[in-house]
Amino acid sequence: MADKELAWNPAEGFRARDPKAAERLEVFISHSEHDAELAKRLVTLIRSALNLPANAIRCTSVDGYRLQIGLPIQEKLRLEIEDAKVFVALLTPDSLNSYWVTFEIGGRWTTGKHLLPLLFRVDPRDLQSGPLSVVQALSCESEGQLYQFISNLGDYLKRAPEQPEVFRKCLFEILELSTTTVILEGEFGSEAESYASWIDLDVPEDFVSGDRLKLILGEPIRRTDKPAKKLLVRVLRANEKAGKPFGVLTPKGIPVPKNRILEVKLAKNYDNVVQISVHGGETPWHYSLGEENGSARLTSVELISAARKDV
Repeated sequence: MADKELAWNPAEGFRARDPKAAERLEVFISHSEHDAELAKRLVTLIRSALNLPANAIRCTSVDGYRLQIGLPIQEKLRLEIEDAKVFVALLTPDSLNSYWVTFEIGGRWTTGKHLLPLLFRVDPRDLQSGPLSVVQALSCESEGQLYQFISNLGDYLKRAPEQPEVFRKCLFEILELSTTTVILEGEFGSEAESYASWIDLDVPEDFVSGDRLKLILGEPIRRTDKPAKKLLVRVLRANEKAGKPFGVLTPKGIPVPKNRILEVKLAKNYDNVVQISVHGGETPWHYSLGEENGSARLTSVELISAARKDV
């Protein structure tokens, strides 16, 4: 906000504010300085989705949204926390241990105005005690809940959100922060006759629903083989036999793109997985993949998973 909205004089303190100042500050984002990147992406999402001007948002760790130089921090924050139309509490492991975030949430709580908790790497059960236990929270790690956050925020601010296509990229940039990617280590093998290729994992892995496997494929197993147009993808657990069709993730086959990089999302949990494999040919295990379907060699596997809540 400009000086005339909230003027500070060392001898007098804050003078009377412009009554329109509260109207211009629409969103206050309370966060830990350690979560500056997440806060920055949240600001970008809000502006993209709701067409808010920069001076309508306060986010003290993000350039362009910081406090004005020379003003007393505590008093300035107290007034803005009271005046903002909506207060967003970005709750993370760092912010839950932050003195300033506690101060800001407490200050907002006393006003009785809109307080929106937004979680990141925090289990909602961790909020079962204290004032936030009675306030509905949403998660930054859920696509659906981020869309709901924007919709609800628009309702509170009386602003209609843009079409999802306009801000979808900004939304997914937040989701990217909640995932981790690990290259799985193991011994690769293949069998030309069955058009199968696999990795035997060095260490058994536990996969959870929502995890994604990124499979990088090489040339066909034999030079004379035709490249596969579709593949079955399978995960094998320690107590299952390699010759049986356990754990088939893509029963209808998954098309092989030109770049030969497949992504498969797991629909349920798989514990103690010891092997990941791809299967080509016309009818592996009687699953029809089409006439003259060829093979592909598995060369690398990456696990893309949701960040652990206790990180």
